[in-house]
Amino acid sequence: RGYPALVDARDSVNLQVFDNPQQAEVEMHYGLRRLLMLQLSQPLKYLQKNLAHIQAICLHYAPVGHCEDIKKDIIDAVLDQAFLADGEFINTQAAFNACLENGRDRLMEIANRICQLVHDCLQSFHRVRKQLHGRIPPAWLPASRDIKGQLGELIYPGFISETPLEWLEQYPRYMQAIEKRLEKLQHAVDKDRKLAQDIAPLWQHYLDYMANDGAYTHAVEEYRWLLEELRVSLFAQELKTVKPVSVPRLEKLWHTLKSG
Repeated sequence: RGYPALVDARDSVNLQVFDNPQQAEVEMHYGLRRLLMLQLSQPLKYLQKNLAHIQAICLHYAPVGHCEDIKKDIIDAVLDQAFLADGEFINTQAAFNACLENGRDRLMEIANRICQLVHDCLQSFHRVRKQLHGRIPPAWLPASRDIKGQLGELIYPGFISETPLEWLEQYPRYMQAIEKRLEKLQHAVDKDRKLAQDIAPLWQHYLDYMANDGAYTHAVEEYRWLLEELRVSLFAQELKTVKPVSVPRLEKLWHTLKSG
């Protein structure tokens, strides 16, 4: 049995048959995105020249990657949200045309929304990074290493289009929680160390799983983002979480995930 999918070939798309349905689904997503780009070349040129806050976004993203790369990442995320977010199966010309018409008029609105989110979180990222690269007390080093590891999993090339919008919308709060944690470190280093020890094994489960090419299922995705919610709960409780979360709850979730 074969699973056909459109495959992104940069200047075109190709039709290819895969043995694995999950791989075909992933490739189909990228193929459809490329096909949309080819159909929307003029609107996308205008969009790229008019991305909100782009100078500040590029400035704060500079330690991670190039300006053109984050512009492309934003455009990819806009296309996904405007045309492909509802999960509708598109495999006919009529379905593609309907998808194209339904999303075309929302491009700028969605772009503005995503740019505002990215701008806000990268502003905070810049402040956190500046503080971590300044002179910090030796007692802060464990927390500093933990935060740098957390940032590396949040802000990386491609993070905008790879992060589901429901979680990308939480990025400003996650960054704010890191800033709150750094504020509290000034008078509660021992408490921070204890809280960090609570989350460390749960975080390591996820890192080890991904390092060993584990499948990024919906259950793994939920676990990954609930880890961020747990950090908010532990280090900046006043910011509140979007879902109930605790160390025992995540331990149970990981056990269920691994045994399933």
